[in-house]
Amino acid sequence: FLFPVYAEEIHSREDSSLVVSSSENVFLNARNEKGNVTGRTSVGPKEAQGHTPNLLISSQNDNMLFSADGEQTVIGPDKLRVTGPEGAVFQHSVEVPQLRSELFKDLKLECPTRSLSMDAPKGIHIKAPAGNIEAASKMNVILKSSEGLLVLDDE
Repeated sequence: FLFPVYAEEIHSREDSSLVVSSSENVFLNARNEKGNVTGRTSVGPKEAQGHTPNLLISSQNDNMLFSADGEQTVIGPDKLRVTGPEGAVFQHSVEVPQLRSELFKDLKLECPTRSLSMDAPKGIHIKAPAGNIEAASKMNVILKSSEGLLVLDDE
């Protein structure tokens, strides 16, 4: 087309895919009743971009997979797997109900230049039913209880 095309619906033939191609970029704009662009998608030779107040990606059976707005990003499935060799890097605090490694792989929590802290109002439980628990420090190792006993039990 040499000029913009406006349509309420565009359908392909029943036995064919709908193909839109361009030597540059393809833009899709959503407009409100006043004609203002409220959402925009562009696909070009090097990147795809979207501009919208809310982004939602769902599975084929309408389960939310990914959602984002100006305030938060939500990943919907039960598991989030990070497969890069460097793991995941977070700029701020991380809150998760469960954090675990892949089967037969070590889980490593690391802060290379600062301290690592874990806070939980009802307690922190560390178990190693088939191995050791080690604490190593260049400086002091301090175990402190503010109201109760400090118990070392070898059972």
